[in-house]
Amino acid sequence: MKKLKRIGKGLVLSGVVISLIGGIVYTVLSYSVSVELERELEEIKHSGKPITLEELTPAPVPDEENAALIYKKAFAMIVKGTKEEEKLHNLKWSEKEIPAVRRLLEKNEDTLNLLREAAQLEKCHFPLDYTKGFEMLLPHLRYFRTCARLLAADALIKSMDGKTDEALSSCQVGLGMGKALQDSPLAISLLVRNATDSIILTALEEIFSKSGGASKGMCYAVLSELDISEEGCLSFARTFEVERCLGISTFRRMQNDPSYLEKVSGASEEEFKKAGLKGINEYLARYGEEDFLAYLRLMKKNISLWQVPYYESRESWQELLSGENAIPPQAILTNMLMPALFRIAVVNAHHDALVRANYLALALKIYKTGRGAYPESLQDLVPGIIGKLPSDPFTGRDYIYKREGEGFAVYSVADNLKDDGGNWGKPNRYTGDFDIVCRFER
Repeated sequence: MKKLKRIGKGLVLSGVVISLIGGIVYTVLSYSVSVELERELEEIKHSGKPITLEELTPAPVPDEENAALIYKKAFAMIVKGTKEEEKLHNLKWSEKEIPAVRRLLEKNEDTLNLLREAAQLEKCHFPLDYTKGFEMLLPHLRYFRTCARLLAADALIKSMDGKTDEALSSCQVGLGMGKALQDSPLAISLLVRNATDSIILTALEEIFSKSGGASKGMCYAVLSELDISEEGCLSFARTFEVERCLGISTFRRMQNDPSYLEKVSGASEEEFKKAGLKGINEYLARYGEEDFLAYLRLMKKNISLWQVPYYESRESWQELLSGENAIPPQAILTNMLMPALFRIAVVNAHHDALVRANYLALALKIYKTGRGAYPESLQDLVPGIIGKLPSDPFTGRDYIYKREGEGFAVYSVADNLKDDGGNWGKPNRYTGDFDIVCRFER
């Protein structure tokens, strides 16, 4: 009996010791995470990058220089068409549908004129309340696609009427409208710019495939609107520094107000159960700082990858997307924020590939306008037409160029890194066996 009592006391003592050791280990680990977290925040601060929402607000632009004020007028004047007219935004019309397109454009003549006026200004600053963080309202962004479709439709109708230079002028305005968003510090703004560019480039390809008579000067004017530099990557690097600041403010606010996590992200009790937690309070107490630290470290890697061309960072992005460097399930907010951010890289690479393909196509058209025929090689464009050839964002090598009848195809090999014969396939997908193509039929 005494022996059993001694064993019982020993077990109790062992349990106490184990609990004490566990508590000490947890305290040490928690302290270590806190130290690492503060170190990461100090590093960001000393690098001069924003860590508070108050640092995000851009410098004001004088009203007379600010295109945003004209765009807001244009947005307010948009006239919705009938159901018949509104279905025509796909830019593919039958002969019977064209009168409805013309009616829609006539209704929006004032809007189109204001868009042309706004395109003359270089600066564009929409007044946004950055102190609201991820709850910031962005009412202007929803109008950009609508206006791009109006400009694209206007360009196509003018092209049908034999007014090719006027058609290209509308495309130039559309591309300029997209560029009005390039200085925005928000990722969603740059993605909207990519979307507006795609709409205008669709019209541009159609114009050059079906029409003739474009002047060399107008072709050069549109060419100048196409951004083929790697500045796009650097723009996203700066943008993600701002996105990181928005994330920092969210983590800090969540620490003070646990209910904010559900408000900003929609996280439910089910999310916590999947992570083996009873609720948000246990998550914050046990893993809040670890989640914060995981977010900062992933954002640091994210930003560093944007510093280099996509073809150099492509494999690293794929690793992040594939989950090989999985985010711990307890890092609930990081799991909600990061995967969508990882996907932006390949989406933007597709945009860059399309823009550069159109840049080369315009250069080829200028060459033909001056010499009567397309060249045998893209190298013939340098230096007479353009200063240098843009590289394929997916490989860092030259684009593929093929003569096709009276026209040509110029294309990127896209994410599978192989020549699929200039087959566009389904461009809404971001993986698969297809190329990213600009094709002029004449």
